[in-house]
Amino acid sequence: MCFSGGKTLDKSLTEFKYGWDADGNLIKWDFVSPSYTDFHAEDENFTKMVTEYSDDLLEFCGRMADDRERYKNDRAVLEDQPKNFFDVTCLPWVKYTHFDVHVFDEGKFLAPVVTWGKYEPAGGKLIMPLTMNIHHAVADGFHLSRFFNEVQELMDSLH
Repeated sequence: MCFSGGKTLDKSLTEFKYGWDADGNLIKWDFVSPSYTDFHAEDENFTKMVTEYSDDLLEFCGRMADDRERYKNDRAVLEDQPKNFFDVTCLPWVKYTHFDVHVFDEGKFLAPVVTWGKYEPAGGKLIMPLTMNIHHAVADGFHLSRFFNEVQELMDSLH
């Protein structure tokens, strides 16, 4: 993901790019795209979709806006989504200190699940909880630490 000033997350974070191909073989994708839900406040339902990743933040945001507009009347998990995705979930209504997601798929879901919550001002900064669930077969605490350190560096570079 690109941000102003050219700062990006390290593309070598390959431990978060594993999955299974159509034949059940372990594969490392060239890139993974976020799978997320678009909340519809008018009926409190969601549309679950994937927007294809782009290194260019403005291009990605444009794709995401287009997808949200295209599927604004759908209420479901969209069919024919790519298999090279990771899950993103957001709890903008809740400040939390721990959040855990269990993916019920016989333990085969290797992609991370990234969650963030309500951001709040604290000490002249905005603070936001951020968690990631991983499959221990492809990543461990070292990889999580690297990810969180790089996210923090990215956020620090924005001001």
